Amino acid sequence: MQFLRVISQQLSRFTALVIILAAAVTFIEPATFSWVTGDAQVIVLGVIMLAMGMTLGKEDYKVLAQRRAFPKLCVTAYNPLTGE
Repeated sequence: MQFLRVISQQLSRFTALVIILAAAVTFIEPATFSWVTGDAQVIVLGVIMLAMGMTLGKEDYKVLAQRRAFPKLCVTAYNPLTGE
């Protein structure tokens, strides 16, 4: 379990740097990421979103609750699901 914790911490620590470097490489040489199409695109975006979500803590959710942003977030997420 300790191994997973270390991996998670390192991924969380360097997520922004990896995304920025990937964006820079793609800007300079777009063919580098030509393989990211179709299902691969969904998987890559899912991994990025998971990594970003792993950096959130209890304090982040407390800030959202204090700013009353959470109800707005729920409505924003709910409307596309219901087609409204």
